Amino acid sequence: MRRLDITKLTATCTNLQPDQADAAIPAVAVAVAIALRSLARRHQHLSTEIANLGELFEPLAAAINPALLAANGVGPDVAGQPLVSASENHDRLASEAAFAMLCRAAPIPASSGKTTRHRLNRGGDRQANAALYRVALTMNPRKADYMQRRTK
Repeated sequence: MRRLDITKLTATCTNLQPDQADAAIPAVAVAVAIALRSLARRHQHLSTEIANLGELFEPLAAAINPALLAANGVGPDVAGQPLVSASENHDRLASEAAFAMLCRAAPIPASSGKTTRHRLNRGGDRQANAALYRVALTMNPRKADYMQRRTK
């Protein structure tokens, strides 16, 4: 099964028929087959649910921010996350800087004496930060190339 792609693997595991009555098959193999079948069915169910919810959410995200949704590589889930984070904390957002702090995208001053430096913001909404990161990578594809070079 290692060579199968995710669609074929899920279909194969969903159709597993573990034979519990056969004494020649070890109990461990039967348990593994039952677990694989259960996980594959759950994967199919969740994939269907994600697709259905995506169909409902896409028009909402497009109505609120069509320019972001039109960007290459930005789907309704990525475009919607900053909107969800902002709406949950609308009383805290008075400026762009406040939104950057909420998304933990703004650096925090860590200066001492004559040294001026900043450190990463470890607080805030991690999902909003991840969405902003994905948007930044899709807006400027050279950043992805730069990041891959620096990672190597």
